Amino acid sequence: MILVLRRGVTNLNCGAELDIQFVCWCESVLAWGMIMEELYRAIEEKIKASGYPDPVDGFEIYSDLSDQIEGKENGEYVLMSKREEDCWYEYRVQIMEDEFNLSVLIIHTQKQDYHIDFDL
Repeated sequence: MILVLRRGVTNLNCGAELDIQFVCWCESVLAWGMIMEELYRAIEEKIKASGYPDPVDGFEIYSDLSDQIEGKENGEYVLMSKREEDCWYEYRVQIMEDEFNLSVLIIHTQKQDYHIDFDL
């Protein structure tokens, strides 16, 4: 699963009439919401498949990463996020003009490190 995500807000242009635009916008928002829910689930499933025993929230991980890349220039980064006293996340991410790719997430715990490769 290669995890490439769009940055920023998508400009929706559905038609000339305001009513048509609104309906089209609502359908797009609903579809986007469904896509994002699938993405969050995919993140959670990939982490669970690594053997990580604790519960994870795909939305929380995505939001944390999005906050960390905000305002960064294009390039490759290693970003860290402390989750709890004995657990921290290491993100390896490529940032492009309008999207980013989370290639690797390493969850570091006192007992073990869990390596999740999203590019496989």
